[in-house]
Amino acid sequence: MTERDMTQADEDLQSQTRATEPPGDLAEFRTDLANERTEMAAERTDHAMQRSLLANERTFSAWFRTGLAGVVAGLGIVRLMGETGMPWISRAIGTIFILAGIMVFAMALWRYEKLADELRFDGAKVTPVWVLLGLVGAMIAAAVLAVILLFQV
Repeated sequence: MTERDMTQADEDLQSQTRATEPPGDLAEFRTDLANERTEMAAERTDHAMQRSLLANERTFSAWFRTGLAGVVAGLGIVRLMGETGMPWISRAIGTIFILAGIMVFAMALWRYEKLADELRFDGAKVTPVWVLLGLVGAMIAAAVLAVILLFQV
């Protein structure tokens, strides 16, 4: 390395050092830096709460789809196997699937509300429980009517 290169390297090092030195009062610089980091942490916390809220809604949706699949499977079993020699077997199996679907609907609502209470406590705006209760209630009523209709035929 030549003397000129060494001089250039020293100048570069000094300019980098000057760029990282805090302007003005060191205490003021540290306070500003701490405030900036606090704001960034609050923003990350807000994003984490939103992710938790969306994850809770996705989980409710997955449970709801599973319950709906149970009800549909029960009705399908009765419809496809109902013409066999012993129709009571297909009705019994179909009823078990439909009742399992009803239990999954109730479980979906319970799990959603359990986490939603914690999120509400932290200040999140969650979907009102009456909306989900209406949806789950309608599906449970439809499933109960399906079971009743299974034994009417």
